[in-house]
Amino acid sequence: MGRPSQQTYAGRPLTHRVALIAAIVLAPMSVIILSSQARAQALPENPGPADAATLASDGSLAEVLVTAQRHEERLVDVPISIASVGGAQLQQAGITSLVDVAQVTPGLRFDSEGANVEPTIRGVGTLLTGPGLKPNVPVYVDGYYVPTEPATNLQLLSVSRIDVLKGPQGTLFGRNATGGAVLVQTLDPSFDPTLTARVSDGSYAKRDVAVYGSAPVTDTLAGNIAGYWQRGDGYITNINSGSDEDGAFRNWEVRSKLLYQPLDSLRVLLILDHADIDDPTLVADSAYDGLAAANVIPGIRIASGPWNTAQGFVSSNRDTTDSISLTAHYDSAVGTLSSYTQYRYDKAVEHFDSDITAAPLLYSVYPIYDNTFTQELNLASTPGGPFSWVTGLYLYRNLNVYNPYDTASAGRPLKEVFSTENPSHSYAAYADGTYEVLSRLFLTAGVRYTEDRISEYFNLIHVRTGSAEDSFRNWSPRGVLRYQLTPSSNVYASFTEGYKSGALPAASFSTVPLKPESIRAYEVGYKIAAGALQFEASAFHYNYTNLQVSTFQGFSSIDTNAAQSTIYGADAHVRAQIHRDLTLNLGGSFVHAVYDDYPNASGYVQNLNKASPAYGLFTSALVGATGNPFDATGNTLPRAPRFTSSIGLSYSHRFSVGGLELDANDYYTTKVYFDPVNQFSQGAYSVLNLRGTWWTPDNRWAFSVYGTNVANEIYRDQVLPGSYGIRQTYGPPAQFGGSVTLHL
Repeated sequence: MGRPSQQTYAGRPLTHRVALIAAIVLAPMSVIILSSQARAQALPENPGPADAATLASDGSLAEVLVTAQRHEERLVDVPISIASVGGAQLQQAGITSLVDVAQVTPGLRFDSEGANVEPTIRGVGTLLTGPGLKPNVPVYVDGYYVPTEPATNLQLLSVSRIDVLKGPQGTLFGRNATGGAVLVQTLDPSFDPTLTARVSDGSYAKRDVAVYGSAPVTDTLAGNIAGYWQRGDGYITNINSGSDEDGAFRNWEVRSKLLYQPLDSLRVLLILDHADIDDPTLVADSAYDGLAAANVIPGIRIASGPWNTAQGFVSSNRDTTDSISLTAHYDSAVGTLSSYTQYRYDKAVEHFDSDITAAPLLYSVYPIYDNTFTQELNLASTPGGPFSWVTGLYLYRNLNVYNPYDTASAGRPLKEVFSTENPSHSYAAYADGTYEVLSRLFLTAGVRYTEDRISEYFNLIHVRTGSAEDSFRNWSPRGVLRYQLTPSSNVYASFTEGYKSGALPAASFSTVPLKPESIRAYEVGYKIAAGALQFEASAFHYNYTNLQVSTFQGFSSIDTNAAQSTIYGADAHVRAQIHRDLTLNLGGSFVHAVYDDYPNASGYVQNLNKASPAYGLFTSALVGATGNPFDATGNTLPRAPRFTSSIGLSYSHRFSVGGLELDANDYYTTKVYFDPVNQFSQGAYSVLNLRGTWWTPDNRWAFSVYGTNVANEIYRDQVLPGSYGIRQTYGPPAQFGGSVTLHL
């Protein structure tokens, strides 16, 4: 395979930029103009405290529909453990970004590796980050895979529903769905005009403006626009400079959809998205327990407490995303044919102080470019009958470029250390079907074939050092038995396999590939959705092999397949309408996730030999400071707390003078480790969010006050071991604020 042109992939052609920017600007303008023209028409009643998405007309809980099996079904009939969170519930819980969805979804975590956000479900996640490496829990937005970790930290803009699929989803969602999948669905355009605008102000000068509008253009064409602008000073204080703006952020995004529906049987959606994130919060680090290389230098201040830093260089993180996608659904006598076409360009530029102090030991800067094209075609059977099925083809192409990775040390200027390119191509075909073999007994069987072709090219100090190619093939089967106890309840037992592609980790400067991860999962579950009660519970057992693990040494990583593990546990969730005005959401997850065999794990040991040129640095070693080997066998997997829970209460009542809504949500987790050796951890903690809203009688105005982490719980949300220090950041402190929302 020839070396791809770096200029072609790392920078978009000018025509792409102009076309995408023009489309994003013109589509929203047309929606706004047409919305104002349609304003004189009769407007639908806006949602008030008792949101129609939460309650049915008879006061019972509304039926939940999901697409977890690639076609729309009742949640209660899908034999997969799914946490489905609607837009109303997200608002009630004060959830505004994807990472915070974990607060209402026990068993799910969103952790960070610097600016990279990586999900973990039931203990299955990854610590790998770098050139050519991807997480093993994929995120999909409107049916499209989001391949880059910085872009995973989504702001929940015009979101209608989020479905968290627990357990491997290799058959229906393919490569890198070892632990599950997170499906985000945003609002489609409506032929009923609507406009919502919100202005918020809160702690640390956090201010944001959000707008959503939708309107018809013609009888067959409708469009919408969603946008937000957000800024704040952040909550980080630099103990050296005294600055309280090292975490200052400026973020904005615009998403627009255009719906064309010339026939009842045909729907075509054009989706445009641009996001610009300037937020250093995840790279404004301090030192875990004071563990920084500079702690051997007299007079150097070390920041180790919450929400502070001692960095000599102000870290920054800037991410931009441009995407355009085209979705088409055609209903025929055979079934529904769907096409999903996506092109996206992601760029991240990260500056961070590797030694996390004012000492000029190491400062790093690197940009990351990702160009991605995906195409999927699937055909799903028409509803009804004893046999339902879906089959499809999938194509994925991505080029990941780090160019260049620069460092500066000892006060010298930045210099290039390395650059990498990682092209990858994936092809897949899948089929999945369910047949009613006996009355109310359903058998599901499915399989997916995937072929991955990957390459790597890396340069060290401007010199071509290495290149390699490899390919991997996989069959991921699925089998399920479901018995319908009643029209509103089911039990099921399933076997599924998951597969994470092998990789060529260019930052290891090695041509030896990582083997694919594989997981075999067994699960039994029960679901019921009847009137005022929705409940589901499941128990699971995983055999997890060839875990891809990583340690960092200097600016390079050491990536290996070094472990296997067993994971088992159970989770449950109940949503109950206790009273028409009071809703309870309660969930819990127990996970036992340990390494069965990992005798040669790597830990971090500080070099305290004054005669050594590496004096003060932390070495990734197989032997600890006491001389005993690091054996992680029996250790808890990283990011796999033993127990997590979430409890939410929502009270709403309509008075003659308006409506009142009060919401509380508390998330709890036991101790969590951040590394295989279990050197670095965070003890048990809980996060309590509160929100109150008053609606005017016509439901057009809403006035809200909120508090997040109101108890000001102090907890680490990431730990990043490295040669120059054990970096850490803390979750946000208590924040309070208010908002005004207008519905038209």
